[in-house]
Amino acid sequence: MTLLIVQPRPGIGDLIWHLPLIHALAEAAGGRALLLTKPSTAAGALLANDPAIDCLFLDRNPPGGRGSHDGPLGLLRLASMLRRSGATSAVMLHQSMSLAASVASAGIPDRRGYGYGMQRLWLNDGPYLPAAYAHRHPTEQAAAYAAAAGLPPLPDRQEIWPAPGAVESLLAREGALGRWAVLGVGSTEAARCWAPARFAQLAGVLLARGYAGVMLLASSAEAPLAEAVLAAAGDAGPIRLAVGWPLGEVMALLTCAGLFVGNDSGMLNLRVAVGRVAFGLFGVSGPLTHSARIVPVVSAAGARAGMASIAVADAVAALERAGVI
Repeated sequence: MTLLIVQPRPGIGDLIWHLPLIHALAEAAGGRALLLTKPSTAAGALLANDPAIDCLFLDRNPPGGRGSHDGPLGLLRLASMLRRSGATSAVMLHQSMSLAASVASAGIPDRRGYGYGMQRLWLNDGPYLPAAYAHRHPTEQAAAYAAAAGLPPLPDRQEIWPAPGAVESLLAREGALGRWAVLGVGSTEAARCWAPARFAQLAGVLLARGYAGVMLLASSAEAPLAEAVLAAAGDAGPIRLAVGWPLGEVMALLTCAGLFVGNDSGMLNLRVAVGRVAFGLFGVSGPLTHSARIVPVVSAAGARAGMASIAVADAVAALERAGVI
């Protein structure tokens, strides 16, 4: 039996939130599975060293264009690709009816999934989740589906591994990083970004409290944020940019750095996925609660009072309570 798992949400965090269920389903299917997901999840890089998962990519609704799997003809092309994959069973970790239709059109005989609404017409085996779950966080949906399917409770453990030698290569280039702090200064949504001046103030506190240095982690598109933090920090101490690094190097950095503080973002989730504690700045949608390795930093005004409401003192207090400064 070859299992196909469909997870079409587009972000790195979306992929990471589903990994415990993806791994549980793969294990139940004999230890391996195919994962259909979007390239924007970076699954090709993040799961390159995962012995249980092989990736297929869904070219649907790409930024700024039309994908080869969009529209009626695109769904037929997708069905053809899935037919060639040799999958004999499929699980939909999403409510999409059209993707479920493509899975059925591919001739995959065993089709399961969340089964919200009209999607159930294209599935042929349960369990299904109650309709009320359609609006819950993906981690809640995943946990509920695991329970309904009779899988063990989803674990809170490392789900992503750097390539062999990646950590050693990074340390050889950058030096010892165990007493360095990483600040994740970016996010795909501007509303989730803490002000550069506050990151700069926090960097100064961390350096004064004994950290050997601070890395400012950002994608190439987020370079202006990292540069603004660096400029605001002045001569506070050794602060370096980790901007536009390949994901393999980012995974290694997040694995070996002594501390991570960052916005609610893919990098926050990736820090957790490599098995390390992450301090997350939550001012928009409230703290993530699926992992004990996420330590929320929120404003006294409330978890949805906006990023501007989170003071540097709030972050310092959370770090002090955890005993990391």
